[in-house]
Amino acid sequence: MSRSELIIKICELYPNIPRKQMDLLIKSIFSSMVDYLVKGNRIEIRGFGSFSIKKRKTSMITNPRLGKVSGRKEIRGVVYFRAGKALKVLVNNHK
Repeated sequence: MSRSELIIKICELYPNIPRKQMDLLIKSIFSSMVDYLVKGNRIEIRGFGSFSIKKRKTSMITNPRLGKVSGRKEIRGVVYFRAGKALKVLVNNHK
């Protein structure tokens, strides 16, 4: 589902809210989530799941043509999502 599909679906549930306002609302929610994750915080949405940042070292890269091994020494952040129990149950029981 894309963001625009999400907006259309929510507008169908709440027809009294104009689509432009709903678009602004959804964009601001996602923007707030990104800002919160960038600061190193964890986001938990009960029944859905949680988002967090895991720190990972970059791996060494081998150039097969030159036989050189290179890699960055910096640590990078990776967004990690863990599904909540209710979401796992719904997905596993869906037929």
